[in-house]
Amino acid sequence: MIAAWVTDPLARQRLAAAIREEHRPRRSRRPTILWCDSGEEVTVAVATRGATPVIIELAGLGPPDAASTSGSDITRIEALTRTLRDQHPAVPVLLYAPLTAAASRAVVTLARAGATNVIIAGHDDLSHSVVPILARAASICAAEDAYRKLSAVASPAVAAILNYALRYGARAPTVADAAAALHVNRKTLSAWCHSSGAPSPRVLVTWCRLIIAVERLADARWPAERVARVLGFGSGSALAGLIRRHIGLSRTALREQGSSAVVEMLVRRLAEGRDRIARADSSVQSPRARRPPRRQS
Repeated sequence: MIAAWVTDPLARQRLAAAIREEHRPRRSRRPTILWCDSGEEVTVAVATRGATPVIIELAGLGPPDAASTSGSDITRIEALTRTLRDQHPAVPVLLYAPLTAAASRAVVTLARAGATNVIIAGHDDLSHSVVPILARAASICAAEDAYRKLSAVASPAVAAILNYALRYGARAPTVADAAAALHVNRKTLSAWCHSSGAPSPRVLVTWCRLIIAVERLADARWPAERVARVLGFGSGSALAGLIRRHIGLSRTALREQGSSAVVEMLVRRLAEGRDRIARADSSVQSPRARRPPRRQS
């Protein structure tokens, strides 16, 4: 369900038509739109009805002859954006704005507050671009939320690998790509993972790619074949095989649970590996118990 704070009737029609008429694979669900008339209604929709993503219209930032939005309006939208991104980091916040200088200045301000992406009124909503923009925004927020949770239990070196793999997870990154981006060789990545008790770099990159894939499955309700093709897994059967091998859940279960289930599994693996290494280091550093002296006969 999309929570859309869009009050202009024509803008609502354009957005609804763009989402309804977007070409989508068979057996996929079109997202429903919950129209909101205030920021409070958006907050309630996200908190109680699980709405995601959020679309906020920047009204009054059109051509020069249109009424201009006051600074207080932008301030309220900025506060709402910060609240949503702080309390619901996995929920994307998109701005629906015209391509004007005033709107561009507002977008810059709201991007600093955490806005994820922009839907350009009169362009994206007329060129079959809205649904792909929503899907990319969902992937970005899923990656950011996953990194926040994973970096809390990973070593700084492993966190760097995770950051790269999540950031570029939709582009089918490889271990060689990660090593080049971090300016080290592949053996160094393996040494980082081994010393931290983490899975190998190849496994970490695969898990990060699966986090993005599962988020796309759960959010856009695309068939596995489409997700596999878009995200570089080759085929739906190849994606299904990776899910079975690494996650152990069915695609139906993952569609219901979303990427958070995959993230929690990887969090546990990283935490267990870290604790195992800590116990091993502790046992090596602890002094041996002294043997009692032998009795002399």
